[in-house]
Amino acid sequence: MSYTDIEQHFSNNIPRKPYSELSLDDDTQTSLVSSAKTSYDFDEVSNEIKTSDTIIFNQNKISLVEFKNGNKVKEIEIRLKCSESIISLTNYILEKGVVNSFCFPNQLIQFYLVFNKEKITGTQLMNFSNIQRKLQREYANFYIKLVILNQDQFKKVFKI
Repeated sequence: MSYTDIEQHFSNNIPRKPYSELSLDDDTQTSLVSSAKTSYDFDEVSNEIKTSDTIIFNQNKISLVEFKNGNKVKEIEIRLKCSESIISLTNYILEKGVVNSFCFPNQLIQFYLVFNKEKITGTQLMNFSNIQRKLQREYANFYIKLVILNQDQFKKVFKI
């Protein structure tokens, strides 16, 4: 599996949108990450199932990112995003012939869930920590890293 081939395919075939649009909460019409910087719209890969909002190519890693602006994020929602995102990415790059094979475990793919720090309680933060540890173990063969962080931490990690 070639990081460069996958990145090049996305560059040539998938539209980029500003983070302000990618992180837009349809219910409240507010963006979790207000930025004109752009990333790939992962909904273009598969908008029929529950996948991540964007895919970021950075430092030879492929990061699938889900933005959650609400005050309640359930473990089952995070699990669904983790599962459907990796399945969709794998199916997409194989069906498009971007790569001939895709092996697990791999050292390329990461998953980030970005939450709104203003809407999350201390109890929910502790719950996120527990969910993150649990899912890191369970998804270790699919993701090199699985992180739950707030929007400010996300901006710092990805220099937005």
